[in-house]
Amino acid sequence: MQRVNRKHRNSAEDLGTRAIFDPNYKATTTYSKQIGRAFLEHYADQFDTCINPVKLSVLDNDLRECIVTPITMFEVLEAMKRLTKAKACDKNGIPSECYKIFAAQIVYLLLTSVNTLLNGSKIPKDFTEAVIRRFLKKDKHPKSVSSISLLNADYKRFAKIMAL
Repeated sequence: MQRVNRKHRNSAEDLGTRAIFDPNYKATTTYSKQIGRAFLEHYADQFDTCINPVKLSVLDNDLRECIVTPITMFEVLEAMKRLTKAKACDKNGIPSECYKIFAAQIVYLLLTSVNTLLNGSKIPKDFTEAVIRRFLKKDKHPKSVSSISLLNADYKRFAKIMAL
């Protein structure tokens, strides 16, 4: 066992490392102990930055309370007012204009749905799907095609409400 320990003590010399710049002394050193210490400090610093967990900022109580409070009817109506017109329909075929026209009739249903989702209910599968439509560009070669993703209309409403 002593042979192994002696060999490791002189490992810098065994590897052919005869000199190294030591940042602590700001000079080149030829002493094997200082070379070993410089390697150890260098790699310890490298691994500390990679291994230590990222420190995340913490929300103050006011912001935390704002996030966990239920969505209000006013927020749902405001989000519906801000919906864009003349957008392509998704696979359910309901355009944004319908949500605006029938806002008074469906606001409670949307409010209940949004708050249920925020309380941990499973997100509908339709929220994770998109319909990809391809179309030819005007006055361009037939191989010149553009694609758009049509997202679920209810998902867009949910995202708009959350953004307010």
